[in-house]
Amino acid sequence: MSRVLLEFLLHLREFLIRGYVQVQKIDSTHAGGTMRARTIGYVLGFSIIGFAAGWWVGQSKSVLPMPVSGVPVDSLPFPMQMRIGANLYQQSSAEFHAACQTIYQSAQRRMDEIVLAKGNGSTNLAVILDLDETVIDNGVFQTFLYQNSLEYTDDLWGIYEGEYGHETTLIPGAKAFIEHAVKLGVTPVYLSNRSQRFQDSTIATLKRLGLDPEPVGKRLFLKDPKLNSDKTARREAVAAQFDVVMIIGDNLRDFSEAYAAPKLKEPTDEVLTKAITQRAAQVDADRKHWGIDWFMLPNPVYGEWEKLVGREPLKRLRPTTIVAPTR
Repeated sequence: MSRVLLEFLLHLREFLIRGYVQVQKIDSTHAGGTMRARTIGYVLGFSIIGFAAGWWVGQSKSVLPMPVSGVPVDSLPFPMQMRIGANLYQQSSAEFHAACQTIYQSAQRRMDEIVLAKGNGSTNLAVILDLDETVIDNGVFQTFLYQNSLEYTDDLWGIYEGEYGHETTLIPGAKAFIEHAVKLGVTPVYLSNRSQRFQDSTIATLKRLGLDPEPVGKRLFLKDPKLNSDKTARREAVAAQFDVVMIIGDNLRDFSEAYAAPKLKEPTDEVLTKAITQRAAQVDADRKHWGIDWFMLPNPVYGEWEKLVGREPLKRLRPTTIVAPTR
């Protein structure tokens, strides 16, 4: 049974149920029960078909789950509804496009300087790149969540990661930078927290986008599903094989585990503010890297930073003494 037919039956079931409600209103003004019995029969019959189709869809790995979050939106401190501005900026603004081009072109010029300084005899150079929102644009996954009133879960991301790579695009400037690095003899190494379970899908996605991530273990390092998101060991594995001259990412943990948000037992406003201030101070302490061998791309939608917004994210906004005018 095709996916299109299954989805049609599901929508038909919903349509018939709504129609039944309307018929009941009409039927209530008639004395006879024939119309009621016939309507109930039709609805039950098609409901059974719709239920069977729904079960079939639920068993199919090629279709994303029906839009049921399982997480009450009211219980989330930073739900998708609050991210719409960030998603629109990332998906539709020329400003985001320009920001990414600026970063990648700056990195490209810096790469030229590094290779020139190392001399023509330099070999085994590499640049480490994160994948999601650094090379691969996953805006369609955010669209899926928003349109279906869903919140992120690892299961939903796993389905998308494993089966919807054909919908991904490239971050502006990424491919031109990677191709330039290859021409200079610098190996692009992709270090991502995508799961090793979907390694084949990730390889297929990159190849479809015109990028070569093979051989695995040399040019592609994904996350072991049994381990956490710390990339330190994998960065060290890359450094053992290459002279790493640059790192590009969209999350501070792409560069150093010093930027991991602390696990807070009592995330009071004071504690959260302190943690946010400490991360910013670490950025300043690492100023020798920024724009030199570390290049950071914008990601206003998600990242390590959101772990510190707390239960009341509006409190993370800067205070002001501006007084609203009276009417």
